[in-house]
Amino acid sequence: MRLPFVLALALMLGACRRESPAIEDAATPGDAATPSAASAAPAAPASAALPALDDACARDADCAVGTREPTGPHACCHMCNARAATKASLARLDEACLARLDLACAPTHCVAPPTSARCEAGRCVVAR
Repeated sequence: MRLPFVLALALMLGACRRESPAIEDAATPGDAATPSAASAAPAAPASAALPALDDACARDADCAVGTREPTGPHACCHMCNARAATKASLARLDEACLARLDLACAPTHCVAPPTSARCEAGRCVVAR
């Protein structure tokens, strides 16, 4: 009874380690399918400037909550702390982050962040 289980497990592990020949062939230097460095589209560098978050508002409807980190080593990654900003500036940050190809974000394990913001004294704040 135990032998079939061990055999099945060994086969599954072996299949997980095997790399596809198509991937190996495509990565072969000098292959016509491999794009040259000159023709490859450059990825946005990690230090590329991201749009700043704006929190100036006139009414509650101008504000929203975002969890993307706008600066620093975790820029564009979703973090546990929520930030209030204008809907337009959060949309610009999301758009810029979606265009980045260099993201390496770690998974986050946070409690649910606040989901609403309000305009208070001309600034967006997280509604508590």
